Amino acid sequence: MKRLHLLICVLVCFCAGLASAANPALLPTPGSDEAQRYERNAERVEDLRGLTKIGSAESRIKALEGLLIEYPGAALDRAAELVSDSNEEVAVAAVRVLAASIVMTDHVHHGSMTPEAEQVIARAEAVRAVLRTLILDGRLVVREEATRSLASMSDPAALKAIDEAASQSKITAVQAVNYLGLAHVKASAPYLEKYLDNGSGSTRKAAIAYLAPYPEYQPRIRDAILFNGEADNATRAYAAQTLSRYDKEFGTYALLVTNDSETPASVAASTVSAYVDTLTAEPNTLTPRMLKALERSVEELRVTNSGDAATKARLNQTLDRLKKLRESE
Repeated sequence: MKRLHLLICVLVCFCAGLASAANPALLPTPGSDEAQRYERNAERVEDLRGLTKIGSAESRIKALEGLLIEYPGAALDRAAELVSDSNEEVAVAAVRVLAASIVMTDHVHHGSMTPEAEQVIARAEAVRAVLRTLILDGRLVVREEATRSLASMSDPAALKAIDEAASQSKITAVQAVNYLGLAHVKASAPYLEKYLDNGSGSTRKAAIAYLAPYPEYQPRIRDAILFNGEADNATRAYAAQTLSRYDKEFGTYALLVTNDSETPASVAASTVSAYVDTLTAEPNTLTPRMLKALERSVEELRVTNSGDAATKARLNQTLDRLKKLRESE
């Protein structure tokens, strides 16, 4: 009789835990081996949960980590509650626990789904849902942790929410680009590309930095920024410098920009300097005739430069490098 009474008490405690759960999907599937283990140890689970509520931030975080080791589902459930905690340190730790748990889905094969695999996937989606609620959280450190985690996972709903937040001025365009840049380029490019056409120079530069390493987006950067006479000079110069590092075709159009009489001196100087960088990296491709032609172009740019000290210094450096290259031939 006493044993039956004890079992009933344990079951009541466990069911109470389920009822108060932040998200039941984070807890074990009823009837599963994991759920049965939780039922057998309900008092221990509740004791560990209780330790996450009291004491210093450090002790509460350690309690959460201990709960995670022994009872992962209960830890995720508790972490989902703690993301709203008034202590930011605890809230950030809870976000990290949730985000780390999603890594488990990388090891799940979606072909033949076992109950265990379905549980892992369901938990991961429940975790994502919790993290998405923090994208516009008023606590900067919590928002940053959650948003960066979701973006790094290329979470489609999160990327859309980030883009919408920027369009509604809830976050800055630069913040949005930096978040989006953490995602896989296939997922983020549809959002990032529009920043090549609109936004401040710093926003455009950030978009260039994320997209330039990928060949499929290099022509877009070239046409929308480097070849665009309406883009600001600093951004065009940055595009030239960045494309020179990644675009294997940079040499086929760099001199078109440099020798165009309508190209501002600062843009032309940055472009020719970047072009010389690519040639220096492959000195065997240089010929005396090419070097002389480049020297003439740089000399002409020096003559037409209207007194911009930074541009003049860049042109002088480029000319010196060309002369050294020619002398070494």
